[in-house]
Amino acid sequence: MIDLSRTPDHRWARVDQLITDGKHPSRSYDDKMIHKGYRFLKRYQQGSSSSYARLEANYPGLWSAFNMWTETVGPKWLIEAAILAGRTIKELAEYLKCSESQLTVYEKYFYDVREGIESKGWVVTRILLPAIARRLVDRDYDFLWKVIAYFGGWEALDAFIECRKLPAEVEIFLTDATRAKMIKDGFVATHVRSINSYTSNEIITQCLDLKRLELEQGQGGVQDKLSKSLESVFGALQISMIPHDKKFKPNEERVMELIVGSSVPLSGVLPAKAKKK
Repeated sequence: MIDLSRTPDHRWARVDQLITDGKHPSRSYDDKMIHKGYRFLKRYQQGSSSSYARLEANYPGLWSAFNMWTETVGPKWLIEAAILAGRTIKELAEYLKCSESQLTVYEKYFYDVREGIESKGWVVTRILLPAIARRLVDRDYDFLWKVIAYFGGWEALDAFIECRKLPAEVEIFLTDATRAKMIKDGFVATHVRSINSYTSNEIITQCLDLKRLELEQGQGGVQDKLSKSLESVFGALQISMIPHDKKFKPNEERVMELIVGSSVPLSGVLPAKAKKK
């Protein structure tokens, strides 16, 4: 069972909190790694350039891991994504051509997540959600690689990074993931956008596009449901609709006049006659 309050860097967070509070590690509560990390960070914060050299010599694994962790970009992205994909330290060391001890130290102090990988809820809230909360930026590979690694596996991540031809199963995963993301984004967008005089034209245009697409795909059942939904929207805007079997030609121009009592022709809809004044 995973402790849902635990963060991936829980050991280092404990070390940092002890030093911030001016306390010492507990002999009964804190493990050897926290005691070692405490001594390292205490000397690091009090040190100088000359003492850093001695610190690196005395704590080579922790020195390397700490420097990777403090970098804005670097190997840590790949290391963390690979761990999420279930790669062992030995496999990852062979891939990166580095020592196993260096990776082990980094994992224990800064990315101790293997115990929680089976808990999708913990992974999403403790690993993936923080990236979303800080607002994603263009090419946020840290978040992107972790999502691909966790849900698609190492083969998907490896193929994505190397920009080589994707295996069939990887291509299917990425295609399905992209489609699902677009659908989710559309769902969110429809619930945060209000209908008013500024957005009504755009909303109706999108409804028409969706209607056309579903008619072309022959989704009759969906067509009927969508027509009813459109009638409700158009009714609120005082636009009349008369359904019929005619379809738009590919290059046929859509006419939309947002005038009270006017009509809007669309695929499967025939404009009603304007009321005489």
